[in-house]
Amino acid sequence: MIPKDLSSGSKLLAVGLLLLLTNISVAQRKPPSSFENFLNTQWWLGLRFGINYTQPSVQDEYYIFSPLDYDAENLVKDYGVFNLPGGQAGLDLSFYHRGISIGLQPTFKIMRYNYSNSFEWVGVGGTDRLETQVDVEQVLQVIEVPLTVKYEILKRGKIRPFALLGGQQSLLINAQKKAKVEHTDYLGDVPQTYSGGDFNIGNTNRMKSFAGVLGGIGTSLDYANIRTVIEITYLYGLTSVTSNGNPFSENELVGIGDVNDKLRINNLNAAISFVFPLRYIDKTFQPY
Repeated sequence: MIPKDLSSGSKLLAVGLLLLLTNISVAQRKPPSSFENFLNTQWWLGLRFGINYTQPSVQDEYYIFSPLDYDAENLVKDYGVFNLPGGQAGLDLSFYHRGISIGLQPTFKIMRYNYSNSFEWVGVGGTDRLETQVDVEQVLQVIEVPLTVKYEILKRGKIRPFALLGGQQSLLINAQKKAKVEHTDYLGDVPQTYSGGDFNIGNTNRMKSFAGVLGGIGTSLDYANIRTVIEITYLYGLTSVTSNGNPFSENELVGIGDVNDKLRINNLNAAISFVFPLRYIDKTFQPY
């Protein structure tokens, strides 16, 4: 038979253990902090700046001359790839929920690419020869509207790397073409090189708006109530940037041997955004 004192002590011990286990269980199920809830669902808005490089992708080639006794490949333009920087600035608006963001980034963007072409005329006997070099730079000004989805690889901490996918529409505002012509005459004993002129014309009517898809990587950095977003994206053009009309009509540069190829453009972008939370912030949300 168990003594009454021992039985009462056992009961007290059992009650104590039960309270301890209950307290541990509640502690383990502690709800997220106010700041964690604040970041789990959030709107962000800020400014975005960056630099870009363009890669032309030729679909159809056009030539001023129709060769009779040589291959047309000799008239193919030589395009520069990712060699001329452009700039961009705009807004960065996104809705974030538990590691996934949907963003809209309307951006004013300047894109640049260049190409060169050369022609050669050879007289009877091959002693008389004239070479012409045409160097062209094309500048496009567009309003780019990308829609992206970002997935955070790390969902906690001040540094959160992510991957992104999306699509974009680029609305053409203005297009400028700069051309430099240089001739080299081999008629005399010493070749003579002279300028054929510098040209700067608007050719917005020869270009058009275009669309594409994009993908990339980046990271966000949190400090105070500001989030800095750094990302690198590659834009793959799906539609042509050159107009569907006759490339030889209304073209002031046909006379110097220049005509647009039909092409798409791909674009490599590096951008930085400074964004702020749109939900109300008070002293509850001061984690740093």
